[in-house]
Amino acid sequence: MKKFVIVMTRTYSGGNLILRLLGRELQKRGYSVKIYSYDFFDLTHANSRKSLLKMRLYAYAKDFVKWILMILGIRENQFGKLLLFRQQILPFVSDDTIVVYSEGVYGNPLHAKNIVRWFLYHNRFPNNPEAYGKEELVFSYREVFNDYNLNPKCRLFTLYYFNNELYKQTNFGKRNGVCYIIRKGKNRPDLPKTFDGPIIDDLSEKEKVVVLNRCKYCYDYDTQTFYTSIACVCGCIPIVVMEPGKTKSDYLGRGDIDYGVAYGDSPEQIEYAIKTRKDRLKRLDFTENNKKNVEFFIQNVEEKFGKKS
Repeated sequence: MKKFVIVMTRTYSGGNLILRLLGRELQKRGYSVKIYSYDFFDLTHANSRKSLLKMRLYAYAKDFVKWILMILGIRENQFGKLLLFRQQILPFVSDDTIVVYSEGVYGNPLHAKNIVRWFLYHNRFPNNPEAYGKEELVFSYREVFNDYNLNPKCRLFTLYYFNNELYKQTNFGKRNGVCYIIRKGKNRPDLPKTFDGPIIDDLSEKEKVVVLNRCKYCYDYDTQTFYTSIACVCGCIPIVVMEPGKTKSDYLGRGDIDYGVAYGDSPEQIEYAIKTRKDRLKRLDFTENNKKNVEFFIQNVEEKFGKKS
């Protein structure tokens, strides 16, 4: 049986939800899947065995503390059905293991023979040819994230995770104020010095939903986040704040849709977002899309690394 180790940070939002969803879908199809999550130590600097050992020991100690706290009833598991498989503290990688790295991991810190590199965002190391291996199987989540030097055929692999029970509109009455999403836009030179509403980045998912149901507008400085869809579902009008000199077309690639989202806060864009909201809501059933894309992923993995035994 083919074995997968999926590497991610210890957060439960954004790209990590998608990586966990991949793990679930592979498990459903009979594959062995382990999650290796990390924090504190940066995997982009963990190419030496010594630094990797430090990272593993830290993860072991932290997980032990969490286990004690859970036994004492001090901390609850808040992350629901996505935590269906045990996270790896010490991931031992054999020759038949397939390791899935995102674009944020530099090199091959687990020293795997078989590597899938999934670009969930833009190339983090565009000027460093050592960042990614030449023999890796490369996918991009969206066309706008693709690096054609690494993925010349623009092999796309897209999964969507959406919790209908959590993400929903509860306020159908009056709304006031604005909120903000910064996330990957944190280094933008055009970020305002002050904000006249809450930044929801570090809130829990439940708290985000509360704010998005209270506010009328959500200004988004992370131009490539699924939270625009979540804002739309919650009845808040998402406004993508475009980078200086860029237009709407710079953010949309093959197969992308712009329903329910305003690019800039012109009256025309606000009206468009309101009128097309229902079209975006119709597209939030991802069952068939995910099934088709996982089959595509497995087909490419088997062609590259061989079928599961």
